[in-house]
Order: sequence, then C-alpha cells, then structure tokens
Amino acid sequence: MSIRNLLDQVKHEIELPLIHGDSCVHSLIEQASCSACVDACPHDAWILDDAELALDTEACDGCGLCRPACPQQAITHDCRLELRSFRDRKIALVACERTGVAGDGVVPCLHALDLPLLMEVSRQGIGVLLYSRGDCSTCERSAGDLSFDELAFNFRQLAESHGLAGLTLQAYTPLEWVRRREVLIEEPPGAEYSRRGFLRGLLGRTLEQGLQRYAADADEEYPLSLDDLLPAGVAGGVYPNVPQIDPAQCSGCDACVQVCPRQAIVQQSDPPHYRVEARRCSGCKLCVDVCRDDAVVLRKWVYTAGQTVELQPAVCIACGVPFHRVSDLPGERDTCQVCRAHGHHGRLYQVLPG
Repeated sequence: MSIRNLLDQVKHEIELPLIHGDSCVHSLIEQASCSACVDACPHDAWILDDAELALDTEACDGCGLCRPACPQQAITHDCRLELRSFRDRKIALVACERTGVAGDGVVPCLHALDLPLLMEVSRQGIGVLLYSRGDCSTCERSAGDLSFDELAFNFRQLAESHGLAGLTLQAYTPLEWVRRREVLIEEPPGAEYSRRGFLRGLLGRTLEQGLQRYAADADEEYPLSLDDLLPAGVAGGVYPNVPQIDPAQCSGCDACVQVCPRQAIVQQSDPPHYRVEARRCSGCKLCVDVCRDDAVVLRKWVYTAGQTVELQPAVCIACGVPFHRVSDLPGERDTCQVCRAHGHHGRLYQVLPG
C-alpha cells in the first residue's frame, strides 16, 4: 500500500462516527425501539438487528447525520466550527463540503449540526454564525428528516422561550463565505469549538502521532445535554422532548422511573409523586417502550412547566406487600402490579417447610 493510500485510509477512518456503547439505549434495555441512527443514514451504513448495532465502515461516507439523530448523544463525530472575530465580536463560520470550499470550518454536512452545539456557541458569547451550503435538493444527505433550517427554527424558539442569547445565522455563497473567512481575525489557538479539532492537521503529522491522538479522542467527555445548557430555575418553557404521563392509564409500576437514563421521570416522597422534568429528557423513548399500560407518551416541541402525578400508598390484599397507585385513578385497585398481572385476587399464603 502506498503512503498516499495509507493516508487516505487513515483520513476515512478518522471521519467515521464513534459510538459510546454504554450510552446507547440498546445497551440499557432489550425492549428499546430506537432506530434513529439507522433511519438517519443515507447510505444504510448502520446495521441494527437482535444481535448487535454495527457500522459498515465501507458504506459510511462520514456525513455525520447519525450524530444529531441519536437521542442519547451516544455517537460523536468531528463537526467543528471555525471561530473568528471582528471588532471585538466573536463570529462562528461553518460550510458544507459539498460547496467545494476547503479548509477551516468545513464540515461534511450542515445537517450534522445539532441543538446543543448551537446552544454552546451562543453560551460562549458568539452572536453570529456565517454559513454556506451546497444544493440540498440534489444531495442524498438531505433525504432524511434532519434539516438545518428546522434546527435554526428550533434554536430560535428555544432561545426565546428560555431567555437565552440569540444567534444570528447568515447564509452566503461559497465565494462570499471564503472571502469573509479570510478577512476575519483568527481566534487564538484552542478557541475553536471542536472535540476533534486536532485532526485538522493529522496529515501533516506522523501517522503514529495521529493514530494515538485519534484513539484518545474516543474517551473524551460526552457532549453537553440541554439540562447542562439551559438556565437553572426556569419554571416552564418549550422543550424538544416532553414526556407526559396519563394518570387515567398509569398503574404506578415505576417502570419509567427505573429505566430513564437521564432521570427525566423521578419518584419523590413527601408527598409521594412522580415528577417529570422535560429539560432532562433526551427523547430516547425508553419510558414509552417499557410502559405496559400505554400511559406514557413523548411529545415534541411543546410548552410545559413540568408534570406531577400524585401517588397513593396502599397494601396489596392478595400478597400483603406495600405498593402505591395513582391517587386519581378512577375506581379502586387493591392489588399490586404483580398480583394484578397474574390474576391474584385473594390473600396468598405460603407454607414454609418445618
């Protein structure tokens, strides 16, 4: 293999998405229904079956669309923004590689950007994002539900709802975008927002150094969640994912509480109740997957001030075990979830050997 081919192979491997298996919902419960990465991939590179979730590295072109699609942020991908400044104003630049431009700030696809990234950019005091993109109407990477325009709209409504600093997005032709990049002042080294910004110069380093640094990147800290980025103490607002519990359906089995990886649904005492915090929800739908009563639904981009579902302590008349039920549930349920599921309606007795 020639040096050129070897470097091309290394570059391709670097552009591949990385998956943090411990965060994937399929590593948490067997009933997980999520197929977001599979659905988002325009090249069918992700393979999901009963045995595994795998990536076909030959089919993957490194577009990164799977990264924002993953509700648990279990997939990371190099999606860097170039930071510049003009008259003490911080400015971010990003361009799609399908525009034909190269260099700093170029990403495989603008649809690979996500909400936490824009929120972090805004939180750093960057008020303007200059972008350029190719013709999405003829690009296979825009075939899914992801949309840069939809992302910009969602960011605006989230920022307005929670009193966040705004971010002005300005579109330019590729030539105009390059000209503005050239006249803006570069930020000092280290200012670039990128979890793998060091890879920009990989081909100019030794192969061994590049691979060592690439391997280390797989263990970097996961991206920030909305709970980390939203201001604390806000009573209500619009959220991208809002779990809702129907008290008329809920049996109080605690399955949603036990399975939620972000503690968006928690059980609290004094008085006993479930508390739903949409700011913590990733949209993984595990609560929906495990609810046997069909009491949990996940809504998108709606206003909520949180939800409280009151619980009433009780003692099962069949087995004598303490449990709780939803207090405003119509009718009486005097048996616990286990006895109700197995048809036990009378007092159970167990004979112990003498």
